[in-house]
Amino acid sequence: MRDPAREPGDPAVAELAAASASADALFGVLDGLRLRRCLRGEPVGELYLDSIVDPLLSVMAGAKVPAHLIITKWDVFGSTEGSDREILGRIRDLLMRRPHFQDVVSGQPVPVRLIPVSAVGRGFATVADNGIVHKRPGARPAPFNVEIPFCTVVPDLFDRIGRSLERALREATVRGPRRDWRVASLNLLPTLAHVVARAAFGQRDRWWDDLGPMLDDDLAATDGSRARRALLHRLRSVLAAFEAQFPDAVVTQQTSDDPAKTERQ
Repeated sequence: MRDPAREPGDPAVAELAAASASADALFGVLDGLRLRRCLRGEPVGELYLDSIVDPLLSVMAGAKVPAHLIITKWDVFGSTEGSDREILGRIRDLLMRRPHFQDVVSGQPVPVRLIPVSAVGRGFATVADNGIVHKRPGARPAPFNVEIPFCTVVPDLFDRIGRSLERALREATVRGPRRDWRVASLNLLPTLAHVVARAAFGQRDRWWDDLGPMLDDDLAATDGSRARRALLHRLRSVLAAFEAQFPDAVVTQQTSDDPAKTERQ
């Protein structure tokens, strides 16, 4: 979801809210370049918070499914502005002062995550003082954290699907040998895991070198459960490494109420 800067009665806002209510998870997208201007105290940055970020957060606050915020264009933040951890901490503090963000955090069934990403990585472009981005000649993209949004929602989604299908399997076992579509679907989960993993990590050798052969071997198993466990274990491991690198990325009601966290500036 991005840029829902419309009047409250606008049909598009109502449509977005309805779609959010039926979603399995929500991702709000924040523009890193505009957030950088917020941190620099530029008036246009405050306008972005009022006209774009607050309406977005107000829609997300009504959701009862996992909701996270993706911060794009992370490459625009330079070393002169601090380390990655320090910059994310400042953005977190900035959001903490927005009442709608507090509403998002307090209404969530799971921690809210702030996920910095970049499609090109640092060194690909430079940002002038006027905000214009210039590509560096000969620079090659090096995506940063683009797999993390995937890792935040898929394990929970698979867990929910697995629990539902396992209940169906137990019910079918009690009824007798007849197999319905839900039981058959349980055996399709490893194949789905394989397809999803290839789509997400197939071009990222550092993940697929470890995960791919494991899933290929496990798909030969009669029950296929090892393949599902292998995928979920790997996704959780990637997410844990991200959270260790960015401890301020995880926001809960407890941490949002902690004065030591909100008064760092």
